[in-house]
Amino acid sequence: MRTSAITVLALFFGLSGPLRAEPLIVIDIDDCRHIVAHQAAPDVAYQPGRDVRGKAVAPADLPSSGSIRTPEQVSIDLIIPLSTFLGDDTPPFTEDAEVNAGRVVVDTVTGEVSYNGQSLGDPAANAIAAECARQLRLQE
Repeated sequence: MRTSAITVLALFFGLSGPLRAEPLIVIDIDDCRHIVAHQAAPDVAYQPGRDVRGKAVAPADLPSSGSIRTPEQVSIDLIIPLSTFLGDDTPPFTEDAEVNAGRVVVDTVTGEVSYNGQSLGDPAANAIAAECARQLRLQE
C-alpha cells in the first residue's frame, strides 16, 4: 500500500491579509482517491449501436416523437406552511398559508448547488479536492 503524502495549502479558511500563516493540511495520496470524484475514461462511455467490444449491433431504440433534454439547471422553491412556524398560534383562516423560504438551484452540468444565489459549496473542501485531483494526475 502506497502511503506517500501530499501537502495542500488551504487558502479558503477565511484568513486574509499579507502576513497570514497558511494552514497546512497533509493528506495521504490514498485518501485523495476517496475525495476526488471518479471520471470514467472516454473509451468506456456508452456508444449507440456498439457492444462492449466495439462491434456493431442492431439498435435497441424504439421510434420516438422526439427526445427529452435534461435541463442545465433545476430550481426548487422551498415552500413551508406558516403553521410550521406558528404552531397552535396560527391565526384562523391562515392554516393553508405558506412562506417562500427561498430557492435551491442545482446545476446538472457542474453539480454546484446554490441557495438564493449563494453557493453551498465549501471553498476549502473544493480547494482540497482540486489539489488532490492535480496530485493524482501527476501520479499517473
